[in-house]
Amino acid sequence: MMTAYAKIVKQKRKNQKKQKRKTRPYTNLIGQLRSWMRPVNSVFQWLNNYTLDADNALKRRVFIDRGGSVLFVAHLDTVHPPKIRGVHGYKICAQGLDDRLGCMLAYNLSEELGADLLLTDNEESCASTAYEHTAKDYNWIVEFDREGTDVVTYGLDNSEFRNALGKYWTIGIGAYSDICTLESKACAFNLGCGGYKSHKPSAYVDLRETAEQITLFHEFYAEYKDTKFVRTPGPRTFLGGFRFPDFRCSDDFWDDQEKMCELCGLSVGQVIHNDYCVCAECFQTLYDDYLFVR
Repeated sequence: MMTAYAKIVKQKRKNQKKQKRKTRPYTNLIGQLRSWMRPVNSVFQWLNNYTLDADNALKRRVFIDRGGSVLFVAHLDTVHPPKIRGVHGYKICAQGLDDRLGCMLAYNLSEELGADLLLTDNEESCASTAYEHTAKDYNWIVEFDREGTDVVTYGLDNSEFRNALGKYWTIGIGAYSDICTLESKACAFNLGCGGYKSHKPSAYVDLRETAEQITLFHEFYAEYKDTKFVRTPGPRTFLGGFRFPDFRCSDDFWDDQEKMCELCGLSVGQVIHNDYCVCAECFQTLYDDYLFVR
């Protein structure tokens, strides 16, 4: 007769086997991510045959021309040195996931789907080397550098493109990424990759969300890879189109010219740069999370 303790042990082993079966589809992603968690110079050496301006740290970037009509983008620099701290089922705790997770996804998907690939440097300083790149005439552009599971366009869109994205994802608000400084007339968006706490040592990714985003992107790509989306000329959202250190608060940052904050839409904001308006709380968040100078 089985004791109560033996039943508990049996059930625990059963649960462990069940969990192992569930996580097996993601073990491949974990292994691939490990290969990307190396120093940035090591990655550039690995991809040396595809590196442009390799001797200039302010311009270097990886570009793989596969003859594609869509461009995939990610950035190799990180706020903290890339390092995996632990793997807990579906969850990987690692610093540097922004944007080594995006690099892995962009690289793998570009190889699978035949899209062109651009991997940049210095994005975390708001001085992305995408600024130095001459883009081809693409149908559209996607970056893999977003937390969570929504997308953001930074105003690099048109109504048709937003409608297409809206069929698959929620469209959020963003501050800056490589596509903001990449000269192109093609519509562009930044895809959430399932990561969280991007710029902190406690960053992590939920591989279930990553896998779901990959599935949705496959569907989006299959439907729209041959559709040309040309962006509507006009202002970009906050920080879009700037290169740090060009971004500076005006001397009259806290003047009497009050407007609603363009990011949260709630608090009273102030004009800070090129007619963009942001409240004190959102500005502090942007400063803490995006404006890093190494």
